[in-house]
Amino acid sequence: MTDNGQLEFLDLLNIMSFCIGLLNLDANITQNDMAEQTADIDKRVNEHLHEVLNEIHLHLESQDTRLSVIEETLKEIKNGI
Repeated sequence: MTDNGQLEFLDLLNIMSFCIGLLNLDANITQNDMAEQTADIDKRVNEHLHEVLNEIHLHLESQDTRLSVIEETLKEIKNGI
C-alpha cells in the first residue's frame, strides 16, 4: 500500500491470487467429494458383481450335475443296461 492509502499493483495481484486460491479450494473439495462418491459406487458395483457371479457359478454347477446324470443315463441306454 502506498503512503496515501492506495493499493499498489502487487497488492491487487495478491488479493486476486487469494480469491483464485479460494475458488480452487472449493473446486478441490468438489473433486474430492466426486472421488469419494465414485469409489463408493465402484465398491457397491463390485460387491453386486461378485454376488451375481456367485449365483452364475452355483447355477452352472447345478447344470453340470444334471448333465452328468443325463450322460450316465444315455450311456446306460446305449449299453442296454
